[in-house]
Amino acid sequence: MITELVETAIVAWLLVLSYFIVKIGRRYIKLLHYSNKKGELGEIIDRLLKQDEILVRKSSLLEKEVDKLKEKERKNFKKIGILRYSAFKKGLKDSVILSLLDEEDNGVVLNFIHTHDGIRVFTKQLKKGKGVTFELSSEEMRAVKEAR
Repeated sequence: MITELVETAIVAWLLVLSYFIVKIGRRYIKLLHYSNKKGELGEIIDRLLKQDEILVRKSSLLEKEVDKLKEKERKNFKKIGILRYSAFKKGLKDSVILSLLDEEDNGVVLNFIHTHDGIRVFTKQLKKGKGVTFELSSEEMRAVKEAR
């Protein structure tokens, strides 16, 4: 009875070991196939570790580039407001204001005023939605609000 129990335990142990050996063998074959070259396991692992090191370096460089692009992108104009209005009391809406703002409401207001002589263009720099050098007119403030 004891011998049968020992024999059963040994067979079970052999089955477990066989399962793990087959599993490891499949991984080894995959590893050989992945490397596309015959060679010793140590050489294959060294090659894979070198590839991993190169990929980690490239990844960190790409992360730095993405951070630079994100910083530049913050300063791009994202908010645009266009307002047609009458610069003179004629009732014709023949003048146009264009406001261009970034994320932080910094940018510029372009005021195209239609006159008898032609078109006059005035620009005002904006910081946080307010004029830096000159006050904004009520129409320009409406264009900035529209852009926001």
